[in-house]
Amino acid sequence: MEVGEKEFSAEWCRGRRIFASSWAEHFRFWEKIAPTAASPKLLETRIPVSKVIVVERDELAVLGWSKKAAPVDRLEELPLLSSGDQCILDVGEHVTGYLEFGLAGLPHEIKPADAPARIKLTFGEVLNDVAESFEPYNGFLSKSWLPEETVVLQKPHYKPQKMRIANRYAFRDMVATAVSSVGQANPCPLTFKSPALNLTDEQKLKLRQIDDAAMVTLRDCMQTVYEDGSRRDQQLWIGDLRLQALASYATYKDRDLVKQCLYLFAAMPFNAEGKLCACAYEEPEPHTGRNSIMDYALLYTCTLLDYVNDSGDTATGDDLLKSLASNSTSPPVDYWHFVEWHEKLEKSVAIQSIFIFALKALIDLASVLGKPKPTITLSESSSIPASELASKLRSAIRKTSFNGKVFLSGPDKQLSWASNAWAVLAGVTDSEEEAQVALRTAHGDQSIIQGNTPYLHHYLCC
Repeated sequence: MEVGEKEFSAEWCRGRRIFASSWAEHFRFWEKIAPTAASPKLLETRIPVSKVIVVERDELAVLGWSKKAAPVDRLEELPLLSSGDQCILDVGEHVTGYLEFGLAGLPHEIKPADAPARIKLTFGEVLNDVAESFEPYNGFLSKSWLPEETVVLQKPHYKPQKMRIANRYAFRDMVATAVSSVGQANPCPLTFKSPALNLTDEQKLKLRQIDDAAMVTLRDCMQTVYEDGSRRDQQLWIGDLRLQALASYATYKDRDLVKQCLYLFAAMPFNAEGKLCACAYEEPEPHTGRNSIMDYALLYTCTLLDYVNDSGDTATGDDLLKSLASNSTSPPVDYWHFVEWHEKLEKSVAIQSIFIFALKALIDLASVLGKPKPTITLSESSSIPASELASKLRSAIRKTSFNGKVFLSGPDKQLSWASNAWAVLAGVTDSEEEAQVALRTAHGDQSIIQGNTPYLHHYLCC
């Protein structure tokens, strides 16, 4: 069995468009993502799977389960499974791919088969997935995302044959259950060079293990685009793309994949104004997602700057900068502002700070590419240099939202990780010391609006 391998107040920036261009400008980019020209070639690895395990309750384990070798721990040595029997297989590492397995022939002269065999396959990223039943399922995500397959073997007794599961799965362990039978049973290693780190060997080992797991996760998401998750949703999002690309520059260095994703977004505006879509799909043909997220659209420029700085590919930078050439200002207020998954998060300081962050990236990108200093169109008859706009927005935040220690957002002066992380990243603080005080105060206050996702954790901790 094998596995194949986004006055100047916070409200102001909600009422404008920043990345707009005509539809005609985007059509040019289709040739850049033609399958024969730019689709990345996937690296495939065949991984033999034969280790059989058992799982057992373990209250000391993180998720309440642990595993150990089964009494018969090799797949080749297992007896035939009868109805209701199952075995759990351990791949040895987290993988994303397609399962292939061989079927042994059952000579009809020994035991005639009068019915097909039905096998249920359950794929698990963590032990809970294979140790606990998914039923009853009451989650808000579609039940079709459950990592299960039922395979019906119409003629299992004739001769040996190979089977391949058509759907791709992300997993470490897999359960094969006989629902009804036929009557028989390398990237760069993590280093610790900072003199400020005084870590024990045990702490270093734990961090290396976390880093290894993170790199495997990134690798599994590096398909023909950077997917937000290899198990689900398997979508390309601008916000996720930037973080994945930054991690890849330091590890796998797959710049071509980043380039592919940048062109995919540039080729497919969300609307006639040229607003960037938040997510994009390749299949059944390239098309946009169902929404546009303001902060993700802003981060496209940052992602492009990161790519040009790392790759030196100024030709691509110059080509894609043209998709941002008709810069107006930010989108209408009815566009989604994401920042973080938190129902109570007041986002005005964070959004305005992300706007400043993106303006600075646009200025730096123009400089790297040898272009004139960019200007931002405020209306049909008014424009302003990007640097002047960033400075005015920065002054507005400091005047209305900074109490001398932390950044407070909205009319209720909400303290949050998001507001302080993005204000620091945007350079709204006057000094390194001021920035550290804001971040440490926000992070250390357990009563504030914290972060629910790794996405915001990155921007707080980077």
